[in-house]
Amino acid sequence: MKSIWNKKCIHGKFHRLTTIIIAGICTVMSGYLSPSVVGSAQTQQRLKDYEAISDSYNSVIGYREYLKQADQTRPDEVYVIHANDYVRTSDMKITEYEDYEGEEGTSVCTGSSGLIEYEVTIKTAGLYDMSIRYYPIKGNGSSIQ
Repeated sequence: MKSIWNKKCIHGKFHRLTTIIIAGICTVMSGYLSPSVVGSAQTQQRLKDYEAISDSYNSVIGYREYLKQADQTRPDEVYVIHANDYVRTSDMKITEYEDYEGEEGTSVCTGSSGLIEYEVTIKTAGLYDMSIRYYPIKGNGSSIQ
């Protein structure tokens, strides 16, 4: 009587089991990679629009390169932009506070996403030092940017 554990028998059963497992994995993976699943992702931008935007990042020189070719004039003018002098907001709730946390004047509390925009007319072109007073408040746990 032959032993059921001979090499041929084990190899044959192992081979069939391996084939079944691989076929099962392929079947499961094909569900994840099927065109109906991949095709359901949509975007508002076309690829050429995306490429135009991403290419523009590569065309912008870095700050050090800019300094090499920029006029090194350092004007004495001082520009103060108050928090509530914004000209535009987008996708953001704005709340204004007077003398918030002991800081004199009007403070602006912005949402955790969106845009707030300021315009400044600079009289003399040159290099300026900039500073901003920023007070982080507890939010949704995302990093402060």
